[in-house]
Amino acid sequence: MTPQNYTAVLIDTVAIQQYIFSSNKLKENIGASYIIEDLVYHHVMIQVLEEMPYLKFSSDWKNSPHRIAIENDDCDAEIAYTGGGNTMILFKNPDGNIEKGNSRAVEFIRKYTTELLRLFPGLKTAFGKINDFELNAFEESRKKLIASIIQNKNFYNRNVSPTKHGIVADCPLSNEAAEKIYYPFSKDQPISATSIVKLQAAKQAQFEIQKKYDGILVNKYLFTDEIEKLGQPDEKGYIAIVHVDGNGIGKRVIECKTLEELRSFSIAVSTLASDVMKQLIEHTIKRFEPGGLNEDNGFVLKKYKIGKDDRNPTKDEVQWDKEERRLLPIRPLITAGDDFTFICDGRLGVHLAEKLIEFLNKKEVQGKPVSACAGVAIVKTSYPFYRAYTLAEDLMKEAKKEARLIEGSSWLSFLISSGGYSGDLDDILNKQFTAPCGILTMRAYRVDQPGSTMQQLKEGIKHFTIGDKSWPKNKLMHLRDVLLENKAHQQYFLAEMKARKLDLPAYNGHYHSSLWEKNITPYYDVIDLIDFYPKELLNK
Repeated sequence: MTPQNYTAVLIDTVAIQQYIFSSNKLKENIGASYIIEDLVYHHVMIQVLEEMPYLKFSSDWKNSPHRIAIENDDCDAEIAYTGGGNTMILFKNPDGNIEKGNSRAVEFIRKYTTELLRLFPGLKTAFGKINDFELNAFEESRKKLIASIIQNKNFYNRNVSPTKHGIVADCPLSNEAAEKIYYPFSKDQPISATSIVKLQAAKQAQFEIQKKYDGILVNKYLFTDEIEKLGQPDEKGYIAIVHVDGNGIGKRVIECKTLEELRSFSIAVSTLASDVMKQLIEHTIKRFEPGGLNEDNGFVLKKYKIGKDDRNPTKDEVQWDKEERRLLPIRPLITAGDDFTFICDGRLGVHLAEKLIEFLNKKEVQGKPVSACAGVAIVKTSYPFYRAYTLAEDLMKEAKKEARLIEGSSWLSFLISSGGYSGDLDDILNKQFTAPCGILTMRAYRVDQPGSTMQQLKEGIKHFTIGDKSWPKNKLMHLRDVLLENKAHQQYFLAEMKARKLDLPAYNGHYHSSLWEKNITPYYDVIDLIDFYPKELLNK
């Protein structure tokens, strides 16, 4: 029997991070993320397929991953899977008639892209298409489909926003033309259509996330959509952008040999992401319960009274009360498979990134352990959001370099920007974190084993700040300054501290006698992190 061929379409969103994080307004970031995760590949795509009345399609792959509906006579098309930021759809070639299957796929792409342009200006998508996809030769067919989308990405320049002319006003939220007034934002300042769509989506996103985690928020807590209300003190004003990515998940996707395997793996990873983020939010809430972080140790959660404007814009049956709730110091932005991005109070960034990796390490995906790497960019509240996210992503990649050397290991890299650092991560490290004696940062810390470098970093914070032998603040600042000087100044400083009986913490028995080893020192990182890792969380 001749294998059945299908016309396959692969859909991918281009420049997702730029679309989500291009604005400094958290509401826009939230709305853009919701558009990508919930609307583009779910509601809108299914709506377009439903509007092709002659086309019987199936979208039930998550409930029945081992059932290939398109192999039945009463199914013309099927959403094969959705995951990793892309979707594959199969269209039947009736009686081997490739032209008919191809025309259906082309019509879908035309209708779908038209709808995306109408609903979500500024969103870029790319498509791959082949007419001879064989489920019995899944690996080879998928390679051809991926090659098709790569070729199309390189050949076609997508213009998805109205052309901006020199005579138009600029949108204050985006680098696009200001088109019309959006009253929830301003009564007299027009903004771009792209920004309006994101702001509109943000309201629904707020309701959906509150509904999703309602069981653990217990009518006491609320997620904020304002970057200034994450709990950071006004006089310090730091936030943390945290980006966490699983190790080797992409490789495991490629290794899937059948559509059923790919579906099962995608479902398992999606379940993992949801469970881990729930754990992280529960952990955060527990830290602010009685006996935890509070006003006495510098943490004040802002309060918000829910009103009628906070109700579900789609008139869902769930209704919120009008009681006052505390705004959580964390707001998830992306929870997709092994890819996590969240924003939080700057003082919680490293701790929460560490905990998320810890929760991942305790999980398995289809019997195999999970490891991950994190990048944490701690920046001023007013720091450009896209640059902060890019920095967090670069820091995560820095951690990945170490993870590749030790299979199954998990690492974390962080950077605290008290000023407006410019350039990529390598430029920042070379210009701002290089001293006459060497490099001022360890760059990446292992977090997945007892006695790890992250554990030693926290022990260093304890050494400097807790107990009878803790260092005065002025001596810590002196140590930080002396690391920027030459060996002679450093030896004089060490002799002075010895006379004052102020010992340096040792790292694997090293560094404390000379500050440096192999042109690297851990002490600059320790001093930098003291104000951004609460003492109350060092053992949590």
